[in-house]
Amino acid sequence: MRKLVLLAVIMCIGGLSSLSAERCMAGAPEREFRAAWVTAWSNGFLSPEQADETIRLAAKANLNAILVQVRKVGDAYYDSAYEPRGDNIIAGGDYDPLAYMIEKGHAAGLEVHAWINVFRVWRSEDSALEPCHVTVKHPEWLNKTRTGKVSASDGKFLDPGIPEVKNYVADIVTDLLSKYDVDGIHLDYIRYPGQDFGYSPTSIYKFNEFFGRAGRPRNDDPEWCQWRRDQVTQTLRKIYHVIRAVKPAVKLTVAGIPWGECPFSFEQSAAYRTVYQDWAGWLREGIVDACVPMNYRDQRNPDQARAYYDWLDGMCRWKANRLVYAGLMVGADVEAAVQQIKISRNAGLDGVVAFAFNAAPWRENLVDALRTEVFQAPAETPPMPWKSEQTQVASAEEPKGG
Repeated sequence: MRKLVLLAVIMCIGGLSSLSAERCMAGAPEREFRAAWVTAWSNGFLSPEQADETIRLAAKANLNAILVQVRKVGDAYYDSAYEPRGDNIIAGGDYDPLAYMIEKGHAAGLEVHAWINVFRVWRSEDSALEPCHVTVKHPEWLNKTRTGKVSASDGKFLDPGIPEVKNYVADIVTDLLSKYDVDGIHLDYIRYPGQDFGYSPTSIYKFNEFFGRAGRPRNDDPEWCQWRRDQVTQTLRKIYHVIRAVKPAVKLTVAGIPWGECPFSFEQSAAYRTVYQDWAGWLREGIVDACVPMNYRDQRNPDQARAYYDWLDGMCRWKANRLVYAGLMVGADVEAAVQQIKISRNAGLDGVVAFAFNAAPWRENLVDALRTEVFQAPAETPPMPWKSEQTQVASAEEPKGG
């Protein structure tokens, strides 16, 4: 018996995790979230033919949800009242990528979640070409550094400290929900681009007005850091209440940041301290239904293993009364993906989301491995009993610091 236990531990985690052997040997649960991100940056749903193939393979792999990127940088892969149509959609103007994915996905038994990049609205220092693009219409909404720079390493962002930005994002979600039968809204880039950002004139004015201060705060000023963190949370809370008002059954999930080493206290994490994303606090407050920390590490790499397992522990520790799914990177090494799914399942997480399920030479191999090694039978998504429990609805009042 001892040999069997030792073998199970070695096979599951290479001796690096504290997970029990019994859990390592456990099979697939009857209910778990089995999903994949499908980006709008490359082939996956840019034409009906691409969408058909993505849906076919997702169903074949026994996935039960797909997260479709419908807003990547202030553009739209659906019929938007606010933003320009994505410029890389292959099919003609009568093709609505989101509507088609919903129709075909639902027919195949898949949940379809609309994936939105919240504050990131452009990919480079260059200017957007479309006159209706938000960065052209409202350049004053762009997030700025203390010196006035508007581009971060990953592009241009809107500043959540500007009240109109919060309203704009909420209006986008309202518009989408009113037109589409989505099963969920998935939020990405719901954060600041970095600690040096947040210095738009309106944000400085609002901060000083609230605290009775003057001038521009240092980027490490505790009140200034918390105020910026509050702006991100207020945006999320506003979206949460939009969903409650328009389509309360729709699930709200967020992509969480698990950068650097995992501390025991989330308040010491890079997400909390440098980009002002308090996803652990969101779970505690109940203003998200599930979080997907993007733990893109290879546990077989000695330099990454400790952080990988520590973040799994942290993800379980901060679940509160909501759900947490493991975000994992998939590629040509399909066995690595299979192993991480097993590890995440054994850790006690509620499912996985793979990045990304776009067209690739290895996608067929991944599908075969998923179906034969981890998702042998279909499964329903995890229950969310609080969705119908009015006593757990977060307060509709605006938080302080607005």
